[in-house]
Amino acid sequence: MWFLVIFCPPLYFFLRGRWFAGIINFCVCAVAFALIPILPVAILIGAIAVGHAAIDYGRRERTKFAKEQAREFAKELKAAQGSQGK
Repeated sequence: MWFLVIFCPPLYFFLRGRWFAGIINFCVCAVAFALIPILPVAILIGAIAVGHAAIDYGRRERTKFAKEQAREFAKELKAAQGSQGK
């Protein structure tokens, strides 16, 4: 997924089902491509588009990891409580 986030941020949002974010990001990328003759500005705007996708991806991955840890902790807690009751 990082490949999509870095090289094609709008596609990342469209594949995630976040249509509004994908359209906004597509517009930002289109502006960046239109401003290629003014390279520093185009790079800055492109970095904003990639940063938007990277922040969203990182947030989703952290949430997924936290949920996995919570499930494992709940299993261990349940096992510990079950062994104390016997």
